[in-house]
Amino acid sequence: MLKKLSLMLFAALLLTSTAVSAQGKAGNQRSDRSIELEPGVFQIVLTDEEKANYYEKTGEQLPKDYSNVGNIVKNLIETSKEEIEDKHGKKHIVTYYRVNYKDTKEARNVQKKIEQAKIVNQSIDGNIEPLGVTPTEGDVRIDVTFEKLLDGSKFDSSTKNYLTAFNAEYYRKVFDIANGYAVSNPILNYFTGLVLTDLQSSLQGKGDAFSSYRLVHKLGQVYHNNKWQTYYDTYQREWYWKHDQISYNSNNTVKNTGTAYYYPDDQGYLPFTWATTSDFNNNTRIQDVALYQYSLNPNGTTPARDFFKTENYRSDWKAKGKMSY
Repeated sequence: MLKKLSLMLFAALLLTSTAVSAQGKAGNQRSDRSIELEPGVFQIVLTDEEKANYYEKTGEQLPKDYSNVGNIVKNLIETSKEEIEDKHGKKHIVTYYRVNYKDTKEARNVQKKIEQAKIVNQSIDGNIEPLGVTPTEGDVRIDVTFEKLLDGSKFDSSTKNYLTAFNAEYYRKVFDIANGYAVSNPILNYFTGLVLTDLQSSLQGKGDAFSSYRLVHKLGQVYHNNKWQTYYDTYQREWYWKHDQISYNSNNTVKNTGTAYYYPDDQGYLPFTWATTSDFNNNTRIQDVALYQYSLNPNGTTPARDFFKTENYRSDWKAKGKMSY
């Protein structure tokens, strides 16, 4: 009898230890390489190998490193901003700047190129911008272009269980570039409506997490030959999600279903994970590279492209707000 009790006690302790360990592992929002930028928001700096593997996987050529550029723009002074929608339904936030140039040979070369082009293109085609701005050769702007949201795939599911169990269960999404996971708050936080009411009434439920994603480009543009031309393409990939929910009657038939959408724009939610290129958040660098490319080949038709540098994620997957572009 004593032996049986000892075995039962040992089994209970083992189960408790395993549950605590599993919860601690699932609840850990950070990998060994992540940095907490603010409470619940983390960042991983990608290694050269991870960058190369990503571009090889997608079939794209790894873009050139422009870290040696930076001798042209001293600072940018914003002159105007507008939001427009193009004929394809894409949203744009366009910001116009005046450039203060550095006192360097590279900056002087750019300004020389601009003056030479002005002489060649003395006629103005009357291309007045919506804000009443009449651009001239060498003017600069940054065009933030939002691709449409695309449906991804189901990336995680909760187990069919009761209310209290979802306090110890977390959704996990594998990073798309680095090795690691974006881990959510407890799944209980994401049940809503009638399904949540059913869970609170001691019925069982289940959830499925589906991803959606979009690219946001920040384009460094220079006005050349009477049109805006893109010379540098930086970008950010953003992942959003929806939560399909089910509750069950005591006989295992479906009682209620529902879907909560954690999407941007109309719904106003932030991405729960996002990957950013090296210069995406540095407007001065964007225009520096754009003007550098302009100085090399003003008539070039293919912009320089930036490369992914960091992956970011947050533990609260239903955080509202606006990204700072």
